[in-house]
Amino acid sequence: MAWIQSGARYVLMNGKAQNSCLDISGAFGSSRQISSNQEWTVRKLENGNLEIKSVSYMIVDVNDQNPSPDSSQDDDRPIGTGLYLNMDKRAPELWNGVKVVASPNQFQWHVQDTSHEQKVSIHFCGTRERLFVPKTEFNVDLDFGNPTPGTTVALFPKGEPGHCQTWRLQKV
Repeated sequence: MAWIQSGARYVLMNGKAQNSCLDISGAFGSSRQISSNQEWTVRKLENGNLEIKSVSYMIVDVNDQNPSPDSSQDDDRPIGTGLYLNMDKRAPELWNGVKVVASPNQFQWHVQDTSHEQKVSIHFCGTRERLFVPKTEFNVDLDFGNPTPGTTVALFPKGEPGHCQTWRLQKV
């Protein structure tokens, strides 16, 4: 993770569905396009974790954790840049399938390089990272590595070989 530049913009590309990336429009898998919806600013924290924040402008329902591109509701307000990659706080506890969302609430991710994971490293060229909820085995997973746009991104325990749980931080 030493190569990650704090403050730089990245696209988070999935390790299995290699043309799929995290998109702020609900933090789901999406085909890579030239769009700020898919760009994230990464900030290294003193404890070694990362804060991952959107570059794109979104409309957020102030009563909801999930951003919405629909601004027709009265409770919506512009947030601008700065929605954080987060876990859905409406889940009563951390369990398999808790959705990953874009939220105005800050969140930290523990990033682990997969170069020591032989099955992952042999299959892919380049560095792949796992994004964990700190002090847990739950990491960000593109549902079975499905490349279909709109595929759910959720938290699941670390799996092997876990290609759909690895992410390449591609500098923009």
